[in-house]
Amino acid sequence: MEPPECADSGAGIARLNADARGFRLHVTVKGAEMAKSRPRAKSPPKSSRDKVRAWRARMRARGLKPVTLWLPDVHSEEFKKQAHEESLRIANSPGEKEDMAFIESLIDWDKL
Repeated sequence: MEPPECADSGAGIARLNADARGFRLHVTVKGAEMAKSRPRAKSPPKSSRDKVRAWRARMRARGLKPVTLWLPDVHSEEFKKQAHEESLRIANSPGEKEDMAFIESLIDWDKL
């Protein structure tokens, strides 16, 4: 979707700018002076620790809490070996057909 061309009414120019959020209207008025912003006092840069602390406080204020999960490294050789061994045990078990039928009954194929 392309933005329309600029429109010059004699008093100023109106232009739609495309960005990630969609289109934004930008108007420039001829002869108008831009508002001057107040000079801001430079505050010292915040440390990473302070930024993380503030971020965690905002998350807690939203009703969230941090949780740490330790999961197996699926790329490690040990994990791959153990997973392969377990899958062979399941495939060679006497109840394999019933087990697989049960697992497949739990899958919602419409959502895949």
